[in-house]
Amino acid sequence: MLLVLITAIGVGGATVIGALIGFMFRNISQKYNNAILGFAAGVMLAAAVIGLIIPSAEMTGRSGIWMTVLGIFLERYF
Repeated sequence: MLLVLITAIGVGGATVIGALIGFMFRNISQKYNNAILGFAAGVMLAAAVIGLIIPSAEMTGRSGIWMTVLGIFLERYF
């Protein structure tokens, strides 16, 4: 329970800090905006691969890897 609380405070705190930074720097150039959004997209892609796809592939094993691949393609439609 303590770990869940610490994680929730950490995630919520990071969101608040990110929002404050966004409010402080309203007029940034398109170049920096693209760099920041690209970094955020990379972090989310890494989180998806490391946190979701790899454990799914490990749980299904070699013969069930098709389930992971099928799930990746089907999630777009559901």
